[in-house]
Amino acid sequence: MSLINDNETPLVVCVNEDNKSRFLGLLRENGIEAVEVEIEIEVDGNLDKDRAPVK
Repeated sequence: MSLINDNETPLVVCVNEDNKSRFLGLLRENGIEAVEVEIEIEVDGNLDKDRAPVK
């Protein structure tokens, strides 16, 4: 896999915990500055475990 970024354009990617280390490593190997940021998403109501609600 090859990634191209001019380091001027922010690249935001959401990955799950299992893929985080691999993906950050891939970015850094390709000379792209990578910063890990953890976000928390709060959802109201009941959710199907495999599906987000459609609004």
